[in-house]
Amino acid sequence: MNKTIAGLCLGIAAGSFFFLDGSPAGASDLDVAGARKIMQDKLCLTCHTTDGAETLNGAPPLGPTLKGILGSKTTVVVEGAETTVTIDEAYLRKAILKPMAEIKKGYNPIMAPLPMTDEQLDLVIAYIKTL
Repeated sequence: MNKTIAGLCLGIAAGSFFFLDGSPAGASDLDVAGARKIMQDKLCLTCHTTDGAETLNGAPPLGPTLKGILGSKTTVVVEGAETTVTIDEAYLRKAILKPMAEIKKGYNPIMAPLPMTDEQLDLVIAYIKTL
């Protein structure tokens, strides 16, 4: 297991990332290219922007931007009822793996479940945290 993946795996429970030797893992240590490749392969970047842009290929994005999403509050629809949630790591995991469980208000329920390995999911979420 490489140093970055080991740090990501160990850091999930603590909410911070570090390497096996105890040194902190910052955004510069993150495999951004690897995370973006996963997101391209899984078609995430077809509907979501990572820079806050209000258009994607000349049209409004089909999904919300991922920039600054972590820690923000949003309204979701669950079984027809609206509720406000804080977007945290658990929310992101659920939204990626079971996207129809909670639909962000104002968006159509069109996202397909995205099967990912635990390592892929950890890397994508770590990347979203840096946006």
